[in-house]
Amino acid sequence: MVHSLSRRYPHTTSRAFLLMLACTLFTSGGQLLLKKGAQGIIPGQVFSYANLFVILGLAAYGVAAILMIASLRSGEVSILFPVLAVSYVLIALLSPLFFSTDSMNAWKWVGIIIIICSLSFLEWGGLNSPGETDG
Repeated sequence: MVHSLSRRYPHTTSRAFLLMLACTLFTSGGQLLLKKGAQGIIPGQVFSYANLFVILGLAAYGVAAILMIASLRSGEVSILFPVLAVSYVLIALLSPLFFSTDSMNAWKWVGIIIIICSLSFLEWGGLNSPGETDG
């Protein structure tokens, strides 16, 4: 799939797509780390914000930003940026595994399906020129 990106999207390289996927992973990891770090914050104690999980979460966000910038240098933002929506899916699926307060329900599954369908529509739209259809 990644190798055919250059043919599908001539202005987006496979490297750009892979960098955006890595950005998505670092963003998701950063969100999980920040959630874990938030659990260690003690109200009224400013230094509790500087716990290891908060620091690692912010570092993961920083790496994600660098990866996104590198990705956007060699690709179309309309193709690459929607890949970040995968982080919503990852967080919805992974957070219940790490946090007992998080859970999945029918509405969250519907949301995941909508995100996946939306990404599919965006890809389909990128494959076809205006007025062009697959049928």
